Amino acid sequence: MKNTRGMTLTELMVVLLLLSIMLAIFYAMADTMQSMTNSQEALIVTRDEGRQAVRAMVRDLRNASTGSINWGGMPLETLSYRVATDLDGNGLAVDVDGNLELSGVRTIGPDVDDINGDTLTTTQLIWSDGATTRVLTSSLAPVNGIQFDQVGPGLRISVTTQHQASVHGPMLQATLNEIIVPRN
Repeated sequence: MKNTRGMTLTELMVVLLLLSIMLAIFYAMADTMQSMTNSQEALIVTRDEGRQAVRAMVRDLRNASTGSINWGGMPLETLSYRVATDLDGNGLAVDVDGNLELSGVRTIGPDVDDINGDTLTTTQLIWSDGATTRVLTSSLAPVNGIQFDQVGPGLRISVTTQHQASVHGPMLQATLNEIIVPRN
């Protein structure tokens, strides 16, 4: 004759215990994978923002006049310079006497004075020519986030950006370096 009795309470508790352990393991694995994904996304965003800021600076600083750069006191957090510009409309950045025509003074550095009025200061890197202010990144590391240093005839830019992986996650930083030799 077949035994038709069901599971005992002990057997049911053992099954539920094993199921709970398996679910806890799956939850821990999913949580770890989510944390790793958040960290990788934050690192990608951090590097991308730094790369975009450096790219914008490189374009402008390649056209800088070497004599107009504030080389003294380097390393610096704020750089002042002037770029070659066609001021007289002759199609060249040189006047009729052969002198280089230069723009007004431009600066790149942390927005310590909150020039654009958005309340972000040391974490925001801005470019300004006096009339226009452009944000290069809002994720600048507040300590040593930007540094300009002379390397031979060139200028080394070091930009450190940061993002937090999640609300309780670690602060991730990425530093990008570029050396530029001004053309003028």
